[in-house]
Amino acid sequence: MMGQINTDGSPLSMQEWNQKVGLRHLDRIKELFKKDPDEEFEQRLESLSKGKTKGIIYYAAGIKKDSHERKFRELEYHERKAVRKAALDLWVDLNSIPKDLL
Repeated sequence: MMGQINTDGSPLSMQEWNQKVGLRHLDRIKELFKKDPDEEFEQRLESLSKGKTKGIIYYAAGIKKDSHERKFRELEYHERKAVRKAALDLWVDLNSIPKDLL
């Protein structure tokens, strides 16, 4: 197994250096858990609202047209789940088209 190299120039023992690297890694993992996945998804989805993409995703999720103006967080739990599934399904379908056909 290849180990990481002590690049900061400090005279640490291997154990101290491994602890330092491990603590930095844990800090990055903790930052991931602080993020709200609904908030990030909503930001991405709302950035699509200028075009028709958000409407297509909502339509594919079975959301009625009169609700297409609602923000992601305003949807019911089952609707949010359907929107996530529809976005994933559309992404998979679109990526299955060979690029040379586009």
